[in-house]
Amino acid sequence: MTDSPAALEHGDLGLDVAECTAARIDLVVGDPELMARVAEGGSFGGEYSRPAAQAMFNRHSGPAVEDLRVKTQVIEVAPRSWLVRLPIVNSAVFETDDGLVAMWEGDAGYKDADPSRPGPRHRLTMAEDRYSFQDDRT
Repeated sequence: MTDSPAALEHGDLGLDVAECTAARIDLVVGDPELMARVAEGGSFGGEYSRPAAQAMFNRHSGPAVEDLRVKTQVIEVAPRSWLVRLPIVNSAVFETDDGLVAMWEGDAGYKDADPSRPGPRHRLTMAEDRYSFQDDRT
């Protein structure tokens, strides 16, 4: 841990401020629509969670985890199909014959709610005996 003023501003979590700043810049550059979403209220469709936003790079934040649990909504949109509205990002989850498939923006089937649609993948397939993450977006 460090005693620098910047570290203290981040809750003295022992985070590398330069590393966090670089990660935030990469996030904004990687998602050009991000600033417009932030200007609309700071969320991506679900309810905004300040504790989650502040602890985005920390996997051990009890308050953030609890806030995410409270604010996450699982909405059944069709048989075997759900929209999961998280405070930071939304995902679509489908029950297929191969197991559950969670898809995010950038997956060819995300907008049409069709996990069988060919094209780029940004998904996690959860079969009984294995998980498979695919991210081949260009």
